[in-house]
Amino acid sequence: MNVLAITSLYPSPFRRNAGLFNALQLRNLPPSIHCEVIAPVPWTSRFRTESGPPADVPAGTVAPACAPLFIYPPGFLRSAHGHCFFRAILAPAEKLRERTRFDVVYGMFAYPDGWGAAALARKWAFLSS
Repeated sequence: MNVLAITSLYPSPFRRNAGLFNALQLRNLPPSIHCEVIAPVPWTSRFRTESGPPADVPAGTVAPACAPLFIYPPGFLRSAHGHCFFRAILAPAEKLRERTRFDVVYGMFAYPDGWGAAALARKWAFLSS
């Protein structure tokens, strides 16, 4: 089985400690499941620095296939964040799909992750409108 996991919380160079629970969840999938991860990085995280040492990312953690920039209007127009998230994941997802036939698109949170994942699944005809 091939899974495309999409999450806004995942360890990255800009957010070392973000979403370690998501990394652990994906790491513990059975070996029969091939998983690719798209973990968009909010553009606002590029202006922050994290203090303290980086978290120890557990060995065997699934590395994200890509971490595209997630550009959205901060503090307002929250209803547009799903659309913005979908735009961030679309090109990398299409590129991954060229080499892998995914059986499942897994949005790890309801919004904007799940919203963007559902829009992608609809585009790929996993879901009906």
